[in-house]
Amino acid sequence: MKTTFILSVIILNLYFDCFAQLGSGASDNTLLMMSTESHNIVQSSSFIGNQALAAKLEKPIYGVFSERKYIFEGINNVILFGGLPVFRNYVTAGLNFSGNDWFNQTLISLGISKSLGVKMDIGLRFNYFIEHFSGYESNNFLSADAGFVFHLSSKVNLGLQIDNACAVFLLKARKPEVNIPYRCKWGLGYDISDQFFIGVDFVKEENFKINLVTLLKYQLKKKISIKYTVSAIQMSNAIGIEWFQKKIHFQFVCARHPQLGYSAGVIICSNQIL
Repeated sequence: MKTTFILSVIILNLYFDCFAQLGSGASDNTLLMMSTESHNIVQSSSFIGNQALAAKLEKPIYGVFSERKYIFEGINNVILFGGLPVFRNYVTAGLNFSGNDWFNQTLISLGISKSLGVKMDIGLRFNYFIEHFSGYESNNFLSADAGFVFHLSSKVNLGLQIDNACAVFLLKARKPEVNIPYRCKWGLGYDISDQFFIGVDFVKEENFKINLVTLLKYQLKKKISIKYTVSAIQMSNAIGIEWFQKKIHFQFVCARHPQLGYSAGVIICSNQIL
């Protein structure tokens, strides 16, 4: 039992040292993880990146995100998410599965967002992790995320999201011997016009340098928009094409890393009953 626990700790630390940057980088580059967004968004999955971004949503929303990560065979990422307004708050839930037969992670999250007026929105999210290693016992963790959005003007937003803000505990041991690295994002979003949006995020992950992620969005037509992101440190980039209908928001995204190769993902969400 002791040997199994020690090996699990070693593998877990190796996993987060090697894959934390890749995993978060993939999410950034697939346009899900910016700390703020345009004022023009009416239905969005952006609260995956910052819980506070759900505060302005007025209708129930549900959707799925599926991604194939880089060149690693069999490493997939699937997120089921949803939310609904409850007593002037907005409650969200998510189920995320990523990994392969050798290692996989299941994440169950529950969040709440609230608008504190025209100038500020806040959000809080609780996460339950299940880490499974082939041939070893599963590990279970709890963590919490906090998000803020400050509406500086009718065109400018300031966003802040802190992931794994508090200690993460190995539930069986009841002590923080194994931690998931914290992650902090802060940035500005600016609606230059009704058609053009620019967002800039500074991303700090534990044990990594600060990264700069820039997002550009252009509304090509009323129902079609194009997004592009670039990461300064990794020199990775991504492009996304959004298509809006009355009931469905569809987005296809493709990311490229200079060393690891390509990843691709699809997001489908709706705020109406199909």
